[in-house]
Amino acid sequence: MNTTEHDNDDFLAKWLNDELSEEEKSVFENSEEGKEYLLIKTVADQLKVKSYDTEGELTKLKKQIESQSTKTISLYPIYKYAIAASLVAIIALSYFLLKPSYTIVTTEVGMTKTIELPDHSTVKLNGNSTLKYQAETFNDNRKLELSGEAYFKVEKGNDFVVTTENGQIAVLGTSFNVKSRSQYLDVFCLTGKVRVSADNFAQILTPSMALRLNNGILTNEWTKTITPEPLWTTGIIELEDVPLSEALDALVNTFGIKINSSISTKDINYTGAFSSASIKDALRLVLEAENIVYKYDEETKTLSLLSIE
Repeated sequence: MNTTEHDNDDFLAKWLNDELSEEEKSVFENSEEGKEYLLIKTVADQLKVKSYDTEGELTKLKKQIESQSTKTISLYPIYKYAIAASLVAIIALSYFLLKPSYTIVTTEVGMTKTIELPDHSTVKLNGNSTLKYQAETFNDNRKLELSGEAYFKVEKGNDFVVTTENGQIAVLGTSFNVKSRSQYLDVFCLTGKVRVSADNFAQILTPSMALRLNNGILTNEWTKTITPEPLWTTGIIELEDVPLSEALDALVNTFGIKINSSISTKDINYTGAFSSASIKDALRLVLEAENIVYKYDEETKTLSLLSIE
């Protein structure tokens, strides 16, 4: 569109309001500029625009603005949630980084394992047993958790503590055997001194001394012949005045057998030993000594207790 003297607000306003003279109107509408404006006006007139009360709506809008205070969006909740999320992330990361890393050693029934600890102490783990400790900090914090039976040969140093579900054993430098199964705890001191504690009980053991706690209560004390290591580490399972059920558990842990019983062994105790080299000899030594009739299926490794003669 070309710019001329017609192309100003006053002239266009007069033309739109039909305030031009006929001559002025004719000259303008026949000019190039006028033809373009006329086309625009014609198209606009063809649009059906809804009637609009400009003054009324303007007054309404003014009242709304006056009645409303300026709305401010607070960023505090956003910061609050962001900080909370950051704290959660930091806590989770700290837990992951600082969470203790444990070494867990487990033996299946019928097998044993020897472990050398970071302080060069050694542990011989009997069958069906678990040992747990923190390797990275062990030299400064010599604490272990035991379930089952193990023989410990401890190097001298700071406190060496073995925790079981039935009691705790603390030493400085010594060798001792611990068996914690079911509700009982057996401790046998071979060298040095051992402190055994549980609930309201505490006692010091010296070489050849052994004791048993049952549910935290002292039930038996005895002395044993000191050997270089406990007999079970050489394949000989020795039991001292224990319930027959414990002797049967020893058979399970040594040979991995299953036991079915149709008799009660509650009032039967056993004292003796058997070799882990032969299941037949072990059954004979444990069961025939107590006049128990039994049947053993080698294929399924199942022992059936039938009767007591």
